[in-house]
Amino acid sequence: MHVGGLLSRQRAGVRTLHLAEVLAATADDPAGVA
Repeated sequence: MHVGGLLSRQRAGVRTLHLAEVLAATADDPAGVA
């Protein structure tokens, strides 16, 4: 979260994601489950 705020203030054009957001986005994809 701290890194995201820093990048936002610098207008770096980079979007950061929390680990929970990444996991939630992949939870609905059965092809990603081995």
